[in-house]
Amino acid sequence: MQGPEENPGTGGKKASPEDLAVKVVDTRGNPVARVPVAIVEFHNNGEGWGKPKYTNQMGLAVFPKIGSLYKNQKKPKTSARLLVPAKQTIEKDFDPLSLPRKPLVLTLPPTGKVVVHVVGPGGPPADGTVTVTLKPVRKGKKEGLAQVTPDTPVKGGKAVFPFVGLGLYLRLYPKTNVNDVSFLPEPPAAEGPGPTVPGGTVVFHIALTEGITLITGRILLSSGAPLSKGTKNLSQVFLLKRNGNFVARGVSQLKTDEKGRFRFPLPSGSSWKSRSHATSRILEIHLPYGKTGGDMKAVIDLSRSFLPGTIDLGDIRLVPPVFLASGKVTDSSGRPLPGAEIEACVKKRVVSRSYLSSLTDHSALSDEQGRFRVYGKDTKEAIILKARKAGWLPEKAGPVSPGTRGVHLTLWKGGRLRADFRLGPSLSLKDLELKLVFQEPGGKKRRLFTYKREGNQVLWESLPTGKATLEVFLPSCRDPLLKIPDIEVIEGKETKDPRLEGIDLSSRILVLDLVLEDTQGNPIPFARILGPGRHSV
Repeated sequence: MQGPEENPGTGGKKASPEDLAVKVVDTRGNPVARVPVAIVEFHNNGEGWGKPKYTNQMGLAVFPKIGSLYKNQKKPKTSARLLVPAKQTIEKDFDPLSLPRKPLVLTLPPTGKVVVHVVGPGGPPADGTVTVTLKPVRKGKKEGLAQVTPDTPVKGGKAVFPFVGLGLYLRLYPKTNVNDVSFLPEPPAAEGPGPTVPGGTVVFHIALTEGITLITGRILLSSGAPLSKGTKNLSQVFLLKRNGNFVARGVSQLKTDEKGRFRFPLPSGSSWKSRSHATSRILEIHLPYGKTGGDMKAVIDLSRSFLPGTIDLGDIRLVPPVFLASGKVTDSSGRPLPGAEIEACVKKRVVSRSYLSSLTDHSALSDEQGRFRVYGKDTKEAIILKARKAGWLPEKAGPVSPGTRGVHLTLWKGGRLRADFRLGPSLSLKDLELKLVFQEPGGKKRRLFTYKREGNQVLWESLPTGKATLEVFLPSCRDPLLKIPDIEVIEGKETKDPRLEGIDLSSRILVLDLVLEDTQGNPIPFARILGPGRHSV
């Protein structure tokens, strides 16, 4: 549950050079208090942020020790963002390794207020027991906008969102602090248009009618001994299915006491069936079986309707996974490779396409002598083993029969390739598409798209040996902007090719900043612009 957090001891000013100060003002330059601000970190898997801070009466929010948090990272990308629902994200980028001396200034656009009245079966809920999440969406569509607001606690029977952008369609989701299964796809409790005029107020009403069922039980190991204080690796997996097919999946940690007992809440009644039109609700309890890739597991069907109260499932015994194969992983010279990840799969076929389906819950790991044992789901089909390790080429072995011992997997050290680009001031590597094409035997081409960006440099790792062609594309353009053929990739080494040093693209690309407007001067978003060379944006 999030709540307003002031910045004690700062007086609204930066306390040290490693602190970051953010100031929020309105369109007239006046400071705005109690606005949630978060530091957003961008990475390869998307973006993330921590607990927000709220501005004080001077419109300031101070984030201490930001500089020291990123001192060991290379060129981190961060921004200060207002966690306020609006049509456009309100944020400003900054360099955490060179923090500004003055506060970053973020301008809050005209907003309105949303008040949510919440009532339970016995009247307003007790303060602090319910929170409400507000999510802006495009009306008539399932996807939401990027803006996220902190959960707002219900006090005195209502939750207040003082800053909500104008012209949004809103959905509201209540959560209780005793219901830790909120990852299940809840339908919105209320939805409708938000404020449309500056300072306007829109009121929503939510009635909480569904009670809580407390599920309890005791977890036993396969030996019959209770799983005492299992918290670190023990997890509960909820699966919602429709006619046998998954429609939702959620994972959370499950804790047991010294006697192996656990407890967690579930929504009572049968309304859960309306979520994604699910027809069954399955609980799986997982505990990793060492480093073998398999989990000790128990499966419980919770598809029935529950009345509010406590339901004891009794003793639940974890069943160990099945032994699939064992062997050793070495390099090309026969030396053992520790820390290699091994996965057991079976071949499946859908229509005319075949694929490998994993039998393991996660990857097994080879020990210091390169030895491994793989456990997973029981099967009578032939098994294919896949091994991988960072910096090495992945390898497959098989098919082998289930229970086979002495499988030998050999990994080859992959090559490395680095390219350095010279770009204009209005261009970055994010604006380009890079492809590395290998010519395989039989004339088949293999394209690699995964690489690391380091400033104006691009790094490919774990490459197969042979000759490759680097192709550089503009987005949505069929023809490459640049091709560098016959790049030699050598096993275990980084390629040194002078053609990859200082690739100058500044003279090859013309960047135009265009604003498309209608006849009344209003900007037109999401328009498609066709240009020469079959290039469109």
